[in-house]
Amino acid sequence: MNYKNLLFRSMLLTLSTLFLASCSSDDEVDYDVWTPPLSSTQGAFILNSGNQGSNNASLAFYDKETKKCNPTVFQSLNNGLELGDTAQDLIVSGDSIYIAMYGSGLIYVTNIQGKLVKKIVSERDGKAQKPRNFASDNKYVYVTYFDGYVARIERKTLLVDATQVKVGNNPENLKIANNKIYVANSGGMNYPNYDKTVSVIDIATFSKVKDIEVVLNPTTLEIDRRGNVYVISMGNYGDVPNTLQRINPNYSVDSLGNATLMKINPTGDRLYTIYAQYGAPTVDYKVYHIYDQKYVDGSFVNSDVKFSASPSTLDFDPATKEIYIGTSDYRTNAEMYIISTTGKLVSHFNTGGLNPAGAFFIK
Repeated sequence: MNYKNLLFRSMLLTLSTLFLASCSSDDEVDYDVWTPPLSSTQGAFILNSGNQGSNNASLAFYDKETKKCNPTVFQSLNNGLELGDTAQDLIVSGDSIYIAMYGSGLIYVTNIQGKLVKKIVSERDGKAQKPRNFASDNKYVYVTYFDGYVARIERKTLLVDATQVKVGNNPENLKIANNKIYVANSGGMNYPNYDKTVSVIDIATFSKVKDIEVVLNPTTLEIDRRGNVYVISMGNYGDVPNTLQRINPNYSVDSLGNATLMKINPTGDRLYTIYAQYGAPTVDYKVYHIYDQKYVDGSFVNSDVKFSASPSTLDFDPATKEIYIGTSDYRTNAEMYIISTTGKLVSHFNTGGLNPAGAFFIK
């Protein structure tokens, strides 16, 4: 199925959704820690952050069947509208796509092919809040705002709840596990006094219940199917390196070494990590076995695979289990590399923009 088929399929899906809306219910919220991977994927949206202040973020679509990347999906579907300044994150939730535009201070909500449905602007004290990252269940999409709050957007109405939860300084990534929302508070705007906490929000009451101390400057979170939460702290880009930690269900914290990127594989039993410390001459590609609680021997990328720049994103195609690694030198167009389960280079393509924020898969 190609992208044109997706447009037709999406229109049919929209009509059927309207027809069935009266039969559906959002009363029961699914807080499961693990979501089964997609059984098939047609392709991936590639979100390009662009350079901050340059209004050059973009949304591309990579078609797995044609092996081509369309770099102007958003503009072509929205009368030439540019995405804006500094795209931060994207989430596919149900039949909608949410895009966090940090620099522009807004959230785009589109249908499944990228056609704009709504712009969401949330303000506090007369200033637009700047969205960073998303998580979702079957009732809400949760978003971190860089002014220190977590908000929730009702998926049915696309309205932002009036209640927001105050967490730590400059929150980044957030994940749902154990009926809680875990939020990484970086304090990235407070150099050199970074934050060093992960806040825990109870979903039922939508209130903060705890702050967990970790290595300073936490930014990235992942969860496994056992309810463990993994966090990468970026350190201070000096004597405190990028550090990988595991937060156990009892809130104790274990150090697991070093990493700058990570992603749980589609079956939820292994954590793939990349360690590309700033200024380091080598890059490590390692796999941590969740059940054995130890690293697997060898690299998940073969030594003959050469990247154009340092890796900046790491994602999995949930159907094929192929690995997508984005690279960027912050100056020229970025590349996305597809790596097989045996570490071989399958293909690579230009993302059509600058500074990829990740690959986000759809059926």
